[in-house]
Amino acid sequence: MPSHSNPTKVLANLVPDDPQWIDLKGLLTSGRCDVWTEPDPKVGFVARSWDYPFAAVFGEPSSGLISEAVAVGLAAVRSQYLAGEWQLLAPQESRAVLEAALAGWRRRSVHLHRWEGKLQRPDLDVETRIDLLPDGHAALGLTFDHLPPTTRDEYTLEWVSQRPMAVALVDGLPASICYAAFSTQTLWDVSIETTKPHRRRGLAAATFLALARHMADQGLTPTWGAMEDNPGSLGLAARLGFVRDAELDGWSQDLSRTR
Repeated sequence: MPSHSNPTKVLANLVPDDPQWIDLKGLLTSGRCDVWTEPDPKVGFVARSWDYPFAAVFGEPSSGLISEAVAVGLAAVRSQYLAGEWQLLAPQESRAVLEAALAGWRRRSVHLHRWEGKLQRPDLDVETRIDLLPDGHAALGLTFDHLPPTTRDEYTLEWVSQRPMAVALVDGLPASICYAAFSTQTLWDVSIETTKPHRRRGLAAATFLALARHMADQGLTPTWGAMEDNPGSLGLAARLGFVRDAELDGWSQDLSRTR
């Protein structure tokens, strides 16, 4: 029978350190997850994040194990999120098993990217300053109240958790925010958001490059993931010097429709 445990360090060593696996390996490295494994974890397992509405699959776990993980995971996620999507990332090789376990779920391709850009300084067309956190964490009384609720909660969590973050401030408010969602031995996963009034002004590039320089000093290279139906994210990735490296299946469930 599948076992429910949390052997994150052991499992992280089974996962390759490359862009395709950044979310899963980074999640396991953080230790902030639940894990469902087959008796031999090399066959397959599922990890569910405690902080974000997503889970990830490694290998080809059985339909029964996936169904168990999804049932428990959905119940936990619904208690945290009133709306939005819960996403399950999985290798395309396990698609047949997941189709049986996730009837009615939406499937889209997730494009994973490696970085081939340069650590240059972009030109900005607005007066702004870039702060690198947590270096300036204690000195900044940041607020994200001007952001939409879901985004506000996400970035407040990252700030409070003191994850590596670069913030572009315009008129004293965060206009663009880039943080390292996950990191492994060699990689970090880029998450970035720019408020609508300040888009297409170079702020996203500025915050990304500020954080990329900081992470490069630690020997870490950025990766980028985006849904196939998110042209804005895919376009920004290309402009920043990312190239497609791999694809995963992204299975999603609308939380507002399943309460």
